[in-house]
Amino acid sequence: MQVMMYTVFREILLESMDRLAHFVGPVSIPRKNSEILIDSQKIISLIGPRRSGKTTLLLQTVDALLTRKKNKVSIDRILFINFEDERLADLKAVDLDLLLKAFQGISVAPLHTCYFFFDEIQNAPHWDKFVRRLYDSVTQNIFLTGSNAKALSSEIATSLRGRTLSQEVFPFSFEEYKVLRQKITNRKVPYEVGIRDYLEFGGFPEVIKSENKQIKITLLQEYFRVMMYRDVVERYQINESNLLRLLLRQLVLSAAKAFSVNKIFKTLKSSNISISNTSLYAWVEYCSDAYLIQTLDKYHEKPLLRKIGERKVYFIDNGLLSAMQTQENLGQKLEQAVFLHLRRIKKSDEILFYKDKIECDFLVLDRWKVKGALQVSITLKDPDAKNREIAGLIQACKYFKLKSGTIVTLNEWDEFVMDGIRIVVKPFEQWQEEFCNG
Repeated sequence: MQVMMYTVFREILLESMDRLAHFVGPVSIPRKNSEILIDSQKIISLIGPRRSGKTTLLLQTVDALLTRKKNKVSIDRILFINFEDERLADLKAVDLDLLLKAFQGISVAPLHTCYFFFDEIQNAPHWDKFVRRLYDSVTQNIFLTGSNAKALSSEIATSLRGRTLSQEVFPFSFEEYKVLRQKITNRKVPYEVGIRDYLEFGGFPEVIKSENKQIKITLLQEYFRVMMYRDVVERYQINESNLLRLLLRQLVLSAAKAFSVNKIFKTLKSSNISISNTSLYAWVEYCSDAYLIQTLDKYHEKPLLRKIGERKVYFIDNGLLSAMQTQENLGQKLEQAVFLHLRRIKKSDEILFYKDKIECDFLVLDRWKVKGALQVSITLKDPDAKNREIAGLIQACKYFKLKSGTIVTLNEWDEFVMDGIRIVVKPFEQWQEEFCNG
């Protein structure tokens, strides 16, 4: 069996070297907040949803090593392997040492001078111990990607503690979307056209590159299926995949809203669907770990109580939501886009929502202190909607002693003072650029 795995590793590595030697980069762009440090002497870990561009970032790093002017690296010093390769389906922890032996069989370069790239590392059993041993005794030039937040973060926090620099990679922001579309079409994207396309189909690179609406939807539905089955059902060995799908449908209906697992439990129970409350809570966490969804905690003065209170749910990309919806909801999509951009810049525990009698969509924290309050509304032309958004914003600003708050809209501008609070109204495009750069 080990002889067979050695042969498989050798075959994969030879194919990889050949591809890298003739590599022509895909149509892509530099990613903001995703620059990879090449010679950091730390393990670089890229974590995020599948198809968001992690592999492309690895390939761009390899290309930089092969083409840089100083200290250029030869192809035989690059070990690049994707652990989602179906030939590795039966891989065992004891087989990982064969990877090194197979690499040494085709490369004469000293291992300490080599660069190791491990794509979708969470599929390798006990990968963390293997990577730690490599780092401590072989080379410090190690780059990882993974599509499961908990699987990677827990191992990084234990086995790889102090040895790694981790960064999340999300689907493209609207700013990145515009740059990529302009590069593909060779013309600037009008804001009104671009923002509606982005809100509907999201920021997955392959989807952005497609010109055909049906192809976009097909790609997104396939992404959804793969994330649900491979990253949740298979990884966590869930036998009732049909019930997980029902849960996800309920979460689609609850997107950008407060949701209750207990309420979903009662809804399913009323339809004579047998599932435990405990399982539903676990499945929500599994979907979050797999970057299919993200949850937002409600503000509580005691941080420990935020995790057990009311939460809101967002999907990791607007396109995934569109692929599962039967009705269009532009306001929901805009709030999703704002949340996802906040997550590109902030950690999950640095964003909350506030709700007393009325709600404020987002609180932005810095060093555990609330520094900003945001509302999201497609338009403020409806007097009732305008009064509701302003009231929620003012309530939050006064509670946290903020002098101003922001309302993000589709394309409206305004600025005024009400009840002693400065209210700034901005289109999504300007807000995103200013928040990213500020």
